[in-house]
Amino acid sequence: MTRIVKDYRRNPENKKALYLAIVFLILGGLGCLKYIVPDIIAWTQSIGCEQTTGYVKYSEQYDYYSGRYRKASNHTVTFDTIVEYTIDDQTYTQTVYTGTNYFNMGESVKVYYKKGNPENAVTDIAMKRTPTFTSVFMFGLGAALLILYLLPFKIVDD
Repeated sequence: MTRIVKDYRRNPENKKALYLAIVFLILGGLGCLKYIVPDIIAWTQSIGCEQTTGYVKYSEQYDYYSGRYRKASNHTVTFDTIVEYTIDDQTYTQTVYTGTNYFNMGESVKVYYKKGNPENAVTDIAMKRTPTFTSVFMFGLGAALLILYLLPFKIVDD
């Protein structure tokens, strides 16, 4: 019969799981931070700013192929979205990297700007980037492995 018993001694074989958990946490965490930190910076820059409505002028598409061959599985499409907004009868444009998120021409966008410096505005689409599935999955897998390592139980066969 197999049963689960408390074991407060760390099994040396489980060290590999700990190291693997740390690697997954670091790689997944860095992948998530790549998207989250710029969003937080843009959000803090928008606090206390004036607000206007801008419109998507167009989105530039970039095709990237990784690997040796140009296969569909190695293909990634990313976008730079050009936003146009008007403040005091002067028109400004801003290019926002939106990753794999596509925005339609003419779509309305909130633009946050400081009174004396409207050309350095922040758009709400700059605050909507999301981490990739791979980064979130790696971080979650690392967290699960770490929790399993820290649990003080082991499986025993009678």
